[in-house]
Amino acid sequence: MGKNVIISTLPNISQNYLPKVNTSNIFANSLVYDDGSSVLINTTTASAYKLDVNGTGRFQGALSGTSATFSGFIGINGAAATYPLTVNGSNSTAANNTITGATADLYALAIRQKGANAGIGGSNFMAQIISAAGAEGLEIYTPNSKELILGTNATARLTISSTGAATFSSSVTANGNLNLQGAVTRNINFLDSSNTNINAQIQYDQISSNSGQLFFGTNNAGSFATRLTIASTGAATFSSSVTATGTITMNKTGGYGFLAQDDGNNTAANGAYIGFTNNAANRYFIQQLDTSNNIRYHYFNGSVWSPNIIQFSNVGGATFGGVLTVNNSAAIVNYTTGHSLFVGGNAINGVSNGIILLQSGRIPQSGSDTTGTNGLLFQHTISGGTIVNGGYIYNIRETVFGATSDVNTALVFATTNANTNTERMRITSLGYLKGSNTGNYISASDPYHEFSSNRVNYPVLYVQGNSVDFGDNILSLQCARTTTNNTYYALSFYNSSTVKFRVADSGNVTNANNSYGQISDIKLKENIVDATPKLNDLLKVKIKNFNFIGDDKKQIGVIAQELEEIFPGLIEEAPDVEERNVPKLDENGDEILDENYEVIMVKEKIDLGTKTKSVKYSVFIPILIKAIQEQQEQIEELKALINK
Repeated sequence: MGKNVIISTLPNISQNYLPKVNTSNIFANSLVYDDGSSVLINTTTASAYKLDVNGTGRFQGALSGTSATFSGFIGINGAAATYPLTVNGSNSTAANNTITGATADLYALAIRQKGANAGIGGSNFMAQIISAAGAEGLEIYTPNSKELILGTNATARLTISSTGAATFSSSVTANGNLNLQGAVTRNINFLDSSNTNINAQIQYDQISSNSGQLFFGTNNAGSFATRLTIASTGAATFSSSVTATGTITMNKTGGYGFLAQDDGNNTAANGAYIGFTNNAANRYFIQQLDTSNNIRYHYFNGSVWSPNIIQFSNVGGATFGGVLTVNNSAAIVNYTTGHSLFVGGNAINGVSNGIILLQSGRIPQSGSDTTGTNGLLFQHTISGGTIVNGGYIYNIRETVFGATSDVNTALVFATTNANTNTERMRITSLGYLKGSNTGNYISASDPYHEFSSNRVNYPVLYVQGNSVDFGDNILSLQCARTTTNNTYYALSFYNSSTVKFRVADSGNVTNANNSYGQISDIKLKENIVDATPKLNDLLKVKIKNFNFIGDDKKQIGVIAQELEEIFPGLIEEAPDVEERNVPKLDENGDEILDENYEVIMVKEKIDLGTKTKSVKYSVFIPILIKAIQEQQEQIEELKALINK
């Protein structure tokens, strides 16, 4: 018995397995496998650990060593291993169940200082993780005056001080609500980089159990003040200016959408301002000014102050110190230079926009009565700063066909000369234009257009075509009536009440003395010589009877083409043209469309490529005189022969 027994082999035992005796008292492989470098339980796969257990394991008692790795769940202190780490917090020692005097709390995990033996809740523990009895929760405690730090990647992410203040090292994202509970006042502070000074703050102030207000403050060079207050009603009060890069929308039913208040003095220095700016140099202001509560609009370009561009009085009047532009159509170019008032409009569905309405309580009785007129007064400033009237546009009551009525009004245009207001033109209620330099007319209301003047040595009407390429009539007279029997006259000239000259519908020209002449002063002529004989050529002229196409009236005269072969100087010709409606074109030759996208048509004279000849019948007179002179010479010669 005292000698060693060497067993080289055991039946049924595989290499490296620790043998066991089964229930039949026969050697068999156990769960322990030793490959020489590791001890493996329930596995033969080599690992880097000295002890590797495959499957559920349990340690009864203390476990010590440098490290342990578990591939499955772990139960501690008798807890079922149903989670990666399950700790049974029950303990039979009442003192160990007590944390700061609470006997119902059970510790789940205690972290103590090295070598400490004090019970849970003592000053030697570093942290405790407990679960409350009868509740599903988790609590983490630190010793007095100690902070709790939670981190990732070896970096502190959340620090909770002993007072409960929490500091996050980065942003905080909450998918739910962030509730601040407790006292009637709660603050959200924004600290500087040293975590010492409060640079900004949001403060909640409870007014009652169901209402409160917010204060937003900032620190400016060590001076902390409230900048924005939002009352429980939603009203916002700013302590300084407000700058918005986007749109400020105010939706308000009743009351003020925007209210600017001053300090109560209502003086030029203290009036309430509303300011607008597009940069630091250009600023615009709307100000409540003076004790009458007038509203004024100012402009400041960074160096020059332009006050009172527009002033609205408390009774509704408006005074403009600059340019007023009114434009409701984006298609109209908004000019401001050189205009005091610009009103733009366009026709939409037959309704004209851009109308200015002038209304008064009475109608003036005459052209000199401008009191209470609903019109326009033009003024200007002369040297010395005196403002004088320059002209008027207003309406007056007029008599139409002997009847005077307030509904019959003419539009009068008047100018001021030497501080005297004088009517110069009017448009009657029937639409007739009357023009006079004195305001006196042949008839101010009779149904015809009229121009009159009392100036000496000046024409009443001067019509001029200023284009060197002018190719039409300077003055055209046209009537819709087509008679040619002297029924009406296209043109009549009267000396007082006596007719002196007429052009009838037939084209006949008549005058009072049957005198027609030519400017013939010798001072206007040169190359004066005796005319060549005309009798022989005149005898070649064929005299014809004819009537014009479309007119049965018999006439006598010549044919222009036949006369042209004999006396070409008596013939004139003009191109034949026809007036047609053609599309209006722009500078690129493209058709111009109106607001209904239809082509705008204009009248244009089209050259037909032919010409019409006319005869200078009046020039026949000197030709006939010359022929008579030649005949008289022949008569005298014949008489002389007879007398011999």
